[in-house]
Amino acid sequence: MTVPASRAPGTEPEARLLELVTGHITTKALSVTAELAIADALAACPLTGPQVASAIGAEPAAVTRLLRYLAGFGVVAVAGDHYASTPILDLVRRDSDFADLALLYGGEFSSACRVVDIGGSDGTLLRAILERAPMATGVLFDRKHVITAGSVTARSAGTGAVAAVDRVELVEGDQAKRA
Repeated sequence: MTVPASRAPGTEPEARLLELVTGHITTKALSVTAELAIADALAACPLTGPQVASAIGAEPAAVTRLLRYLAGFGVVAVAGDHYASTPILDLVRRDSDFADLALLYGGEFSSACRVVDIGGSDGTLLRAILERAPMATGVLFDRKHVITAGSVTARSAGTGAVAAVDRVELVEGDQAKRA
C-alpha cells in the first residue's frame, strides 16, 4: 500500500488540516495570480515584489504578500528578496489553458447570466456557482447515465429563494464524441 505524500510519516495532521480548510484561499490566490499576469511578469527573470507590482500595475505590499503566500506552496521560488518562476507558475501564464482554469475556479460569477458545465458529472460545481449567481441559469452537459443519477439535486436549505437546481437544464451528450 502506498501512503499519499500528504499523509507521509512526519506530516503533522494539524498542518494538513489547515491546508485543506484554507484551500479556497489558495484557489483565489492562484486566480488573482492569473488575472494579474504575475506568471508573465516573472517569465523572463526573477524580480522583487515591488518590481512585479510595477510590471503589472499593482500595489507593491499586496503583491509581495501574495508572492510570499505562493512561495509557501512552491508556486514561486524565492532567492533572497527576489521571486522566480517555477513549472507550476508557468502553467498560469496568459497563454496557458490552465490560466483559464485558475480564473474559473477562483472567479466571481455573481453577474453571470448563463453558466455551462461540460462534463460536469453530478453538477456539484455548477450548483455552487449558481448559488453565488442568483440570477443565472445553468446547463449541465454530460453522459445520460451520469446526469440522471441524482444530478444537481441538493437544494439550499429553507432560504425561500429559488434553488440553483431549479435553474439548471440537463443536456445529455458525450463531449468526447464528435457530432
